[in-house]
Amino acid sequence: RLGQRPQRGVRVAVVGSSDALPALLEELAQFVSRVDITLFLSGRHDERTPLRTKLERLRLTEDFDGAPPGSTGRVVPLPRGGRVTIFTHDGPDLARFAAHRLGQLDPVEAAVFMCEPEGGDRDARTALRVLRFVRLLEEGVVPHGASLHLLAEFIAVDKGLHLQRHLDVRKCGFDKEDALRLTLIAKETIKSYFMVHSAFVPGVSGIYSELLEERGQDIVRFVLDADALVGDGDADGDDEVPFATIAAALRARGATAIAVEHQDGSVSLAPDHLRSFSLRRIRGVYAVAESATLQPATSLKA
Repeated sequence: RLGQRPQRGVRVAVVGSSDALPALLEELAQFVSRVDITLFLSGRHDERTPLRTKLERLRLTEDFDGAPPGSTGRVVPLPRGGRVTIFTHDGPDLARFAAHRLGQLDPVEAAVFMCEPEGGDRDARTALRVLRFVRLLEEGVVPHGASLHLLAEFIAVDKGLHLQRHLDVRKCGFDKEDALRLTLIAKETIKSYFMVHSAFVPGVSGIYSELLEERGQDIVRFVLDADALVGDGDADGDDEVPFATIAAALRARGATAIAVEHQDGSVSLAPDHLRSFSLRRIRGVYAVAESATLQPATSLKA
């Protein structure tokens, strides 16, 4: 069963833009077959980042020199049969615009709220968009299937913790408690292979839980301190080390290394222990660790 692919593509809505958005689109296009993304961007003239710049940063093979997509939308094909439909809105309430536009489309499995770089309190703006979207979900404006996963990107995840108590599964029209989920995502986490798989590929989070929950373990991402591991004396020298050395450093923390995440966003899953990696080109290392001592992002030093 693990080798079976869903009969149709996963449908995802993305509201807003941040510097993590291009990486998210690339991860979805690469790792989720036939993904169907509906992207909503703000085109207000008072924002510091012009709409055209936001569109160019997406790194899509499309020319956006003409009129903006607007409420009509513009479809751009993605690799592996996927596509992204871009809508733009020049009004003050992007979440409401997205909800009403989604009301005319097939239900999505996930909705992602990006942390916009505009404004003084970015996290407050993200939280407000999530709350508005949830209210419209309760009012029946947003159609949904059997389940819906909401993801919200925050600079400081703790600023979004209050959102959980505003999420009423029954009011939103779901029968089961686990049918509606809210995940708060740190800026760097949203760029990772494992986040994309667990959030958007049906059944993957269940597989992770089934494999790890009996032993009280989970997957954790470690951030390497290259200077500490290489040493000050080798700052300008060869900083390549075998995966076995990285794995040994993690074992000392009670964790088992399983993957290396590179600066370009790619992931080497279960590499050979003799394979060498440049520590300064590693964004993070994923490992299986004890849930009781688990931390979302851990700095790894020698």
